[in-house]
Amino acid sequence: MKTVAVLIAAYNRKQTTLSCLNSLQALQLPGDVKLEIFLTDDASTDGTAQAVCNLYPQVHLLHGTGSLYWAGGMRYTWAKALESAADYYLLLNDDTLLQPDAVVRLLESAALHKHSVIIGATCDAHTGEASYGGWRLNSR
Repeated sequence: MKTVAVLIAAYNRKQTTLSCLNSLQALQLPGDVKLEIFLTDDASTDGTAQAVCNLYPQVHLLHGTGSLYWAGGMRYTWAKALESAADYYLLLNDDTLLQPDAVVRLLESAALHKHSVIIGATCDAHTGEASYGGWRLNSR
């Protein structure tokens, strides 16, 4: 069994965060792959943490101080996720909705490009146009 740890930081975007978690729940995963979701809520006041706890009890819900912001939240989340010794780590913004085959495609890329950082492209939900993508580097 391979484990993909999904790392998310959230603050006061309850519906956005829940939509992201919903897209993770809808993923098509190979039978030998499981997701382990780590989410740091940085002291949201809009009920994000409680909603995640109620709707997604399997999520490792971590609590920030309110002063982590995105970068600090992701560092904190990563530190906790490393304890799980996952095979892969997927860093995900809470406003990202994954296509159902996203993890399958990422794992296929990882198998072809061992010891690499794989960066997925994003697209506008309404137009389908690419809004961000990565680059392939041949050296450091």
